[in-house]
Amino acid sequence: MPKNIPEQLQLSAQSRTAASLNRLHKAQQAIKVDLKTGKLARTRKSIDRAYVLRRAGLNPDFLKGPKHAVATREAVQSFVDSVNRHLTKRDDDPHLKIAMLREELAEWQAKYQRIADQINDWAIRLRSLQRKNRELKIQLDQIGSQSGTTVVSLKGRGRDLR
Repeated sequence: MPKNIPEQLQLSAQSRTAASLNRLHKAQQAIKVDLKTGKLARTRKSIDRAYVLRRAGLNPDFLKGPKHAVATREAVQSFVDSVNRHLTKRDDDPHLKIAMLREELAEWQAKYQRIADQINDWAIRLRSLQRKNRELKIQLDQIGSQSGTTVVSLKGRGRDLR
């Protein structure tokens, strides 16, 4: 490895490394939040280093580089081990399982409510548009009867739309 690396290249490499480590730290914080809320326990039985790196948006080979092969890799592995210990501990506690199931039920109920609200909004809009359509057809019939001309009926799907 050459010793005379330009200073700009060194600074660029240091900034990329710092940004990657920052992303890794943020991913670990996000995983901790998911662990506390129970979201991680509902979706995964265990995690590995690759999962942490994916959450950070880093290549799984990131920890194989010479700069991160020892210290960063060991730190990530200890984090993974601690998370996995918490996940297995949560599996054994029935009270935590019940709490997680209640949270999951609340999420599904909220999702159902959002869907039901959307369908209700669509039904109200449909009724409003159908009423407006009837009113316009009545106006069209009145215009046709006043002018003495025949109004062509509109048909669709075998039904008279007038």
